[in-house]
Amino acid sequence: MKVNRTTMRNMGVRIRTAREQLGLRQAELAAQLEVDRSSIADWEAGNSMIHASHLPLLAEILNVSILFFFEQGEPEDH
Repeated sequence: MKVNRTTMRNMGVRIRTAREQLGLRQAELAAQLEVDRSSIADWEAGNSMIHASHLPLLAEILNVSILFFFEQGEPEDH
């Protein structure tokens, strides 16, 4: 599946919003996912796409469903 820039930006906004609602810093989320903090920053900025293998754990940490990351529009409180 080819992912366009808009999809990456939307996903990044959703990751950032969910992370901030939980009061997590990028470094804390990165440690839980065992990735660099710069990876979190790139995902949130829409500069790179999260690898599918990270989605289940990311969803669990952020207390959302995997589908949350692919929904369109502004994220609501979850």
